This record gives sequence, structure tokens and C-alpha cells, in this order.
Amino acid sequence: MRFSCGACDLNLLVKCALFPTIDSEDAKEIQHFSHPHTLALIQNNEEYGSEPRCVACAQICLPTAPTFRCSRSCNHFFLHKSCYVKLPYKSVNFKHPFDPGHSLTITSLPYNDHIRTCYACCRGIDSTLLAYSCRESECKFNLHLDCYKPLPSITFSGHQHPLTLLEKTADVTCHLCGVNYRNFILRCLPCDFNIHLQCLPSAPRTIKHKSHLHPLILTKSPLEYELNSYEEDDEFYCDACEQKRNQRELIYYCAECKFIVEVKWCFQRLVYFFIIQFKHLIELLLIRCLPF
Repeated sequence: MRFSCGACDLNLLVKCALFPTIDSEDAKEIQHFSHPHTLALIQNNEEYGSEPRCVACAQICLPTAPTFRCSRSCNHFFLHKSCYVKLPYKSVNFKHPFDPGHSLTITSLPYNDHIRTCYACCRGIDSTLLAYSCRESECKFNLHLDCYKPLPSITFSGHQHPLTLLEKTADVTCHLCGVNYRNFILRCLPCDFNIHLQCLPSAPRTIKHKSHLHPLILTKSPLEYELNSYEEDDEFYCDACEQKRNQRELIYYCAECKFIVEVKWCFQRLVYFFIIQFKHLIELLLIRCLPF
């Protein structure tokens, strides 16, 4: 027995139709297509075990955050209530501009000795996390949930396809300088063609940022002690957010004040620069930009 809507192609088993909606404060059990079992709400005072992580955002499920857990034997399946409401509510054939020939669904990848990689950023996908995966069982097209979101793309005269700007990747080799990088890569996914942001001729070498009075220059760290430091205890900070940073990543730098800003905090400025200065070359696919 089931309920069905012909206009929407929506089908519900009777037992699923009886579940309260996620908006209800009384929702103690829910069902989501990404998992075969019912998910039960964990009470705030319930013991989780050893720091379980949400299968959507990969963040630790704190006792104060409303969290759903598999009601059966899937000990790894925890899902923040706040993450659940952001997921699609039904399984449809998702498409992505990276390769629209694939029909994708949100699922946990099967656990095995072979690490699945994300088609966009080339990083491994933890088998305990949700990901977009091609419905064809033999296909290896997978995307992190974050990598599925539309990203800015630009055209480059040295390549026939648009290049997508990725904030973080696995080690990929820049085709212009031959050096491996993990951050801020312009990448053609079908061709595995990669350009480091610093090597792109049109990339802004100098920008203004609201956190500092003077212009900032794109560079590697000019501080010798940073580049030569291999001590695990050494800590280096971004002056804009006052958080730890990797000393080997590119920065925007004011030499007069020795002021350092991570490139990620200038991401919106970079996109704006490409739009204004090179709008005759740009195909913008950006729907959502990083928060500032």
C-alpha cells in the first residue's frame, strides 16, 4: 500500500507517510532515501560513543546539536538535523555540468579497499560520508557534496574548455610551471588540465581587502623562517581571520606591515576581478559563493 501523486511522481509507503515532517519539533523518526533504515533522533543527554561525525558535513556530532542516528546496526550513520533539511527530500536523477551524461544520486559509497575519488577535486571520499554517485554500478563518477555545488568557471586562451576554480584539491600538477599544488587551482575536469592561480596570466597580483589599509600582493611567504620550518609545533596565522594557516600555501601580503591574508579570504575579490576585468572571456557558473 502506498500514497501516490501522479502530477509530481511522488510515492510514499504508508509507514513513511505517517512519519512526522522534519519541521515538527516532535519528529523522533525520519526516513531519507540516502539510507535504507529509519533514522531516530538522539536525545541531548544520550552517549554517542567516540566522537561520531555527521555523514553530510563530516563535523563532530556534539550532544547539544539535534542529530539523527540509524535505528539499526549502522554505527557510523549520524546526520545533523540541520544538515538533513539541506538535503534533497527525494531521490531524483541529479545532473551536473561537469559531465551531464551521468545520472547521480546521494548515497554512501560502498566500503572496500579501493578509495573512491571525487571527480572534481581528486581527493578521496570517505566511505562513511554521503556523496553524489553515478547510478551505474561500474561507473567511477563521484562528487563530494560540497563539490557538487556550482563553482565559478572562466575561459583561458590556452585551453578549449572552461576552467573551474577549486579552493582545495589533492596534489595536482600545474601545466604551466610543473609544480604540485593543493589550493586554488583552475581545472578542466574532462582533460585533467590544471593551472595554479599564481600562474594564470590574468590573475590579479595586487588586490585591496577590507581587513587592511594597503594593497596586498599575491606571493609565497616572503619570510624565510616560515619556508624553512618543518617543526610540527610551529604555528602560522592569517592576520585577517586570526586562524592557523599552512605556511606553504599562497598568500596576499603587505611588505610594509608584514600583513598576511590567506587567499581564501580574497576568493570573492578574485571572482569579482575576473567578472569586471575579463567579462568578455568569462562564462560564470557561480550560484553560491563562499561566505565572507
